[in-house]
Amino acid sequence: MSESQSQTSHDLWPVDLVTVDTAITPVTILREQAALLTQKTKGLVEGKVVAMPVAELEDIALPTGCEFKSRFLLRVPALDNYRYVLLEIFYPIEGYPMIMVFTPTRQQVNIGSQQEFYQQLGYFLSCDKTIGIIRALIAQVKS
Repeated sequence: MSESQSQTSHDLWPVDLVTVDTAITPVTILREQAALLTQKTKGLVEGKVVAMPVAELEDIALPTGCEFKSRFLLRVPALDNYRYVLLEIFYPIEGYPMIMVFTPTRQQVNIGSQQEFYQQLGYFLSCDKTIGIIRALIAQVKS
């Protein structure tokens, strides 16, 4: 073996290291719904998703491994960009299991899969409380 061969570095990383799984992340799902809300309200109320690391002192008990938090905001440009936090999710890097908090009522739900996430998110987005909040915000804009 020559000296140059012995000093050659060895790449121990897998070839497909940066191949991304086709699963849709919870944040992607929230962003899709945010865009749909913006379209449906013709921009009067915008959906916005903000992702961040979990703060050390959260006001709910989180299971070990919940490293990230995302908020689903209702933003109203005509009201000086007023923001209302509608939902928060707390999740590990893998996405599931997670905790979803519906902030108007502080209802907390444990979610174990993407299917459960779609179900619960659909329930919260279409419930009377959410519809009432969005309609009240639109009324504020139009008054």
